[in-house]
Amino acid sequence: MNEVKLQGYMRKEDVAKYLGVNLRTISRLMRRNKLPFHKLTSKLVLFRMRDVDAAMDRVRYGGQTTDGG
Repeated sequence: MNEVKLQGYMRKEDVAKYLGVNLRTISRLMRRNKLPFHKLTSKLVLFRMRDVDAAMDRVRYGGQTTDGG
């Protein structure tokens, strides 16, 4: 299978590994609009690394966000 690597983007599995969580957690974050993503096809979802990092920066301990939410 030929894979094209887009610089600065990760697949769902890669994001889960990067954050140290399982795929269900990533799916939950996607459904709750906590993690921005690009859905290219029904089976191909990509995440921009800087968006993933920014989403994690917005979260503080205890589930509170720095934007007061």
